[in-house]
Amino acid sequence: MNSEKLLSSFKSLFDSNKLNEATNLLQSNGEVLPDISWDLVQVIWPFFSLKMKNENFEKFQFCENAFKLAARSGKPKEMYMALLEVADRFNDSYQYRTVLSTMAEIMISLPMDRDFLENILPTFYAHIKVHVLPKVVFEGQERLAYAERDDVKDVVDASEEFVLFLEKFVIHSKSKSAIFQYTLLILEHPLVGIDCRQLDETRTPRGIKIASKVVSILAKVKSNVTKLAVDDGDEHRTAVGCLLYLILYERIGVDLLPRVYSYDFLFEFSMPFLMALLESLSNQFVIEKALLTTQALLEHVAPLSWKVHVLDTAGFTQFVEKLTHLVTYHESQDIRSLSTAILREFYLRFDREGRCMFIRCQLNTSQHDSVRGFWITQLKEELNQVAGTRSQEMYQKSNLTSLLNMILRLENGVETDLLESYHCLVSGLNLLRFILLRNCKELDAAWLQKMSENFVSPLRKGLQLSRAHYELEFKTVQSERELPVDEKQHSLSVGNLKPSTLTMKKEEKLVIIRMALTKFDMMESLLVRTEEILDKI
Repeated sequence: MNSEKLLSSFKSLFDSNKLNEATNLLQSNGEVLPDISWDLVQVIWPFFSLKMKNENFEKFQFCENAFKLAARSGKPKEMYMALLEVADRFNDSYQYRTVLSTMAEIMISLPMDRDFLENILPTFYAHIKVHVLPKVVFEGQERLAYAERDDVKDVVDASEEFVLFLEKFVIHSKSKSAIFQYTLLILEHPLVGIDCRQLDETRTPRGIKIASKVVSILAKVKSNVTKLAVDDGDEHRTAVGCLLYLILYERIGVDLLPRVYSYDFLFEFSMPFLMALLESLSNQFVIEKALLTTQALLEHVAPLSWKVHVLDTAGFTQFVEKLTHLVTYHESQDIRSLSTAILREFYLRFDREGRCMFIRCQLNTSQHDSVRGFWITQLKEELNQVAGTRSQEMYQKSNLTSLLNMILRLENGVETDLLESYHCLVSGLNLLRFILLRNCKELDAAWLQKMSENFVSPLRKGLQLSRAHYELEFKTVQSERELPVDEKQHSLSVGNLKPSTLTMKKEEKLVIIRMALTKFDMMESLLVRTEEILDKI
C-alpha cells in the first residue's frame, strides 16, 4: 500500500471511530509509515488532549499511541519540524509534556552541532510563561491546598518536564549557553513564585525537586554563583535571588558558593537580588524567599558586628524601608511576623552606636502605632543592656531626652485617639517608668516638668474622657433591643473601612467596647505607677 492510500485509509477509519482497524492498518504497513508520519501527527493532534481523555478515553489512548508511533517511525529531522509546528497549539499541559518528552527522543538522533535546541526552547518556554500563578494569600496549613490547585499543578508539571528536557542536553557544549539562559528563566518564572517549603513531612515539595535539577544544570554550566551574578545579575536579578534562596536557605548546591567569602560580604552582595524579590507585590512566596534567605544570612553574622556607617549604605536603607513596609501593610500574617523577626535580627547586628541611630531613624520616620511600639520596646531593652557600660554615654542628657520627646507625645493633645496610639503609649509609659527607676538623674527637673504638662496631664484627661465615652456607649448598647435578621442586612461602609458597628450583633458590640475599656485600664495602670514615681522625684 502506497503512502497516499495508507493515509486516506487511516483517515477514513479514524473518522469512523474504527480504532482497532486503524491500529492494525498502521502496524501492518510499518515500512510506509515513515512517509506519512508528518501528516499523521496533524490528523491526530486535535484529539490528543485531556478533554478527549475525559470524554472518550479509548480514542484518547489510541491517539496517544498513534502519536508516539508516528514520532518514532518518522525521519528525525521531519518529525522535529512536525512537532515544532504543533508546539504552537498546545491545548493543555498533557500535550505539552508528551510533545516535549517525544521531542527529546527525536533530538538524540539529530546532530548536536546544529541549532536545533536553540530553535525550540523559545516555543516551549512560552507555554510556561503564559501561566500566571494565583495572586492569593495562603496561611499555615492552607498552603497545602495551594499546591493542589489546577493552575499551579499545570505550571509545575510543564516546568518539571521542561527542566528534564534541558537536563538531557546540558552535556553538549554548543547548547550550554541556551540551556543556561532558559534555566535562569525557569528560576524567574515559575520557580520563584512556587511554594518550596516542606509543610508535609511525608512528601518533598515538587518545587524543591525541580529546584534541585535546576541547580544541578547550573553547576554544569557555571560553577560559581558570584560570577553568575556579576555576568548576568543585572538582567536576571529575580533568578539570582531565587538561586541564592535555594543555596543559602534550602542548602541545595552549596558548592556553587565559594567558601572564601564571609557572610558579611555575602549579605551585602545579595542585597540587590533580595530587594528584587521583596519588590514583588503579587506573590507571597517570592517575598518569603527573600525573607528566608535574609534569615539564613543573618544567622552567620555575629550581633554587634556592623558599624554605624553601614546605615548610610543605600541598599541597606532601602532594605529596612521595605521590611518596615511589609511589617505594616502586608496582608499575610505569616509575612508580617517573619518580617518583624528579621527586622529585629537585622537591627541586632549593629554595634551600640548603630543600634541607637537605627532606633532614632525608625522613631523619626515610622507613623504606624504597632511599629513605633515595637521600636520603643527595643530601646528599653537596649538601655537595660548598656547600663553600667561606656555605651551608656549615648543615652545621657540631651541624647536621651530627644529620644523621649519623639516617644512621649500626644498628636492631638487631650483629643488624641488613645486606641489608635495604644501600643506606642503603653510602650512609652513602660519606657518612662523604667528610666525613672533606673536612670532618672539623666532627666533634669525642667524637662520632667514640661513632659508632665505636655504628656502626662493630657493623657490623664484623655483617659478620663475616653473611658467616660465608652462606658456610656456600653450602657447604650446594653439597653438596645436585638434587631431581627432582616433588619441587619443593611450596613454602612466608608471608603475601604470595614462596616460600622451598626451591622454587628449586640454581643459583638459589647465585646469590642469591653476590649477598649481593658486597654484603658492597662494605660491607666501604667500611668498611675509612673505618676507615683514622678511625685517622689
